[in-house]
Amino acid sequence: MNLRESFPVILLACAAAGWPAERISADRLENIVASACSNGAADAQVAHSLADIELTERLPIGRLESLLALPVGPRTRDVLQMVADVSAFLEQPAAQAAPAEVPSDEQQQEMLARAREYTLGYIRALPDFVAFKMTRRFDDYPFPKVRTEVWNNLIFRDSEAGQLTYNNGVESNVDNPAAHGGPGIVRERQGLSSFGEFGSIIGALFWDDSHIQLTWSHWETVSDKRLAVFHYSIPADHSRYIVSYCCDEPDRPVSVAAAYRGDLFVDPATGGIWRITREALGLPPRFPTHWAKTIVDYRPVSIASASYLLPVRSMTYSESIFQPYDIRTIRYWNDVRFVQYRRFAAEARLVTGEETQAPPEDEAPPEQAPEPWLELGRTEQPTPIRAPPASPSGVATIRASVELVEVPVIVKDRRGEPVNVLEERGLRSLRQWRAAGRARFSGREPGTEGG
Repeated sequence: MNLRESFPVILLACAAAGWPAERISADRLENIVASACSNGAADAQVAHSLADIELTERLPIGRLESLLALPVGPRTRDVLQMVADVSAFLEQPAAQAAPAEVPSDEQQQEMLARAREYTLGYIRALPDFVAFKMTRRFDDYPFPKVRTEVWNNLIFRDSEAGQLTYNNGVESNVDNPAAHGGPGIVRERQGLSSFGEFGSIIGALFWDDSHIQLTWSHWETVSDKRLAVFHYSIPADHSRYIVSYCCDEPDRPVSVAAAYRGDLFVDPATGGIWRITREALGLPPRFPTHWAKTIVDYRPVSIASASYLLPVRSMTYSESIFQPYDIRTIRYWNDVRFVQYRRFAAEARLVTGEETQAPPEDEAPPEQAPEPWLELGRTEQPTPIRAPPASPSGVATIRASVELVEVPVIVKDRRGEPVNVLEERGLRSLRQWRAAGRARFSGREPGTEGG
């Protein structure tokens, strides 16, 4: 649930001045994109035309889905998503805030009771699983300006993919072992980071001491499902939302428990949460972070033949200042996707020759393919699991599948002392050693097996 921001003070921060954004309506945005598509405009040209616009009103998720369904390229999709995300924190227009069909107070209380029951049992209901967390990071720091601005002076900086495990209700996240000091060692990196998408951000709303205030907002359609949207707020003295800034002095981050507000998108029939937005309120005037906004989107995901509402995307948008210089503020934007959910388990079962040898549903190759926007370069992807060959009729075989095995390894130097950091040369040697081991196990010569 916490949002952590880490900025080494050895870097002198400055931000691009930029031109004021042009504010347009949602209707005009749709007309611009539809006209560009009908005229066959290039992706870069359409994205550039939208790079300095903001909306004067919220863009409903259904209308964004319609825009993204048009034949637009990845750069245009980026800009449309950013424009829509920022608009999600605007006040709801009066015409939509008071629709003709408003649930009665009793109906609203029933929906909220289901949402409360759902969120309090959410973590317990989730299975153990593994997934890939793919993060792209943007900011408006002007140096070095090696890429084109994406939107409102934000420039794409880097991307990374890491494996996320969820085991016994605990989220474990290692984005990049080399950057974090190795598996199990999590170090802060420069820029913006957040966590808590798997339960904490929604679970904290309905704890007994949250003192949450909920009011009806509007109906909204998401992926053809009609959702009830409630506006919520939580005061600072009952907040578990921690905003941190690191560091004015070495290893001395400053933190504050912030009041916050946002919207909760609720399935009226089940209480399931499909989206939550969160905006920090009342941060101290001299606190280095000026504001922080978060969106988490949940969608049905199949794991072990069962469907769960799990995060598929999150966005965090923040503005901070590099102290003690106090020269300029820097805006940061993290776009995170969660893909390739897989069951985290090991199993063995007896299969006779008469049985069909098709693999179970969650052993099939994952359907979620990386999207073009990821720009992950050489990031390794999980190897699809293939079905074993059929057994001869009447012969029983034992099939075993292991999704993830963690083996603790201690590397020592010539003096017998543990080695804390492996250099790239050592990592290459380790990969060669592992490849040779796989080759010996499979009966192949080293170097004949890829990956």
